[in-house]
Amino acid sequence: MISSAFLETRSAPIVVATHMRSGTHLTIDLLRRQFKSVGSWKWPGEANDSTYLALDVMGDLEASWGEKRAIRILKRCDRPICKLHWTDPSLNSIYQKQPKLANWIDTSGHFIYVTRHPLKVMASAWAWDASMSQSHLELNEISLEWLEQKMRNWKNHQSIWAERRGCHLLRFEDIFSKPEETLHKVSSWIGEPPLMRQPVLPPKLESLWNSRWNRLTRFRPQSTEILTRITAKSIEERFGDKELEVMERVAGDLIEEQGYQL
Repeated sequence: MISSAFLETRSAPIVVATHMRSGTHLTIDLLRRQFKSVGSWKWPGEANDSTYLALDVMGDLEASWGEKRAIRILKRCDRPICKLHWTDPSLNSIYQKQPKLANWIDTSGHFIYVTRHPLKVMASAWAWDASMSQSHLELNEISLEWLEQKMRNWKNHQSIWAERRGCHLLRFEDIFSKPEETLHKVSSWIGEPPLMRQPVLPPKLESLWNSRWNRLTRFRPQSTEILTRITAKSIEERFGDKELEVMERVAGDLIEEQGYQL
């Protein structure tokens, strides 16, 4: 069990919560690049996710492994980044396994929820699934059943995080179009001035080889992006009227509310 005494020596964490494939790592890497106290380092060869704390693992069956890993990561930085995909905003699953850690994050953490155009999210999610499972590669069209379930998950994820008190919304698109303004906005949330390194945004990985080289050679990798073997752009080109109709039917109201158009 991670002790309160240990956690009290750490500065308030920054929680980056997203639906998967919504700009998680761009946000994490921007924070690591532009705020001096933020983020961790890793040994060359160690996985890139040692530069932040993947909170989802703290509430599952691997919680004992996650505890050792969490302490190691938290010792390496002044202000840790915590990443969340699947854990709900109440942190209930973490409270069950690591109540002191959950309470520390829940009460002192700065929560940022990153949203992205759902069409981009769905294309990237399909590319992810296709990269993980060869069966998807045999399909000539996007599965409408898959898309409807993913869109329901997306809508639910957006809705429950919108209800989290004190959680700040950050648009993926604004990070690209207004990076300096975004930095100052985040600065006001976390109470630390940005370094304003140029270029503002972290460099994008060029290939899977580039990703592996970063992992093998760097203490502080500039990018922790997780690439897929299939590009999201090539998947997005497959979205036609049928796919857009499913997205509109399932979550059209929320899509419009967030300022997106299909």
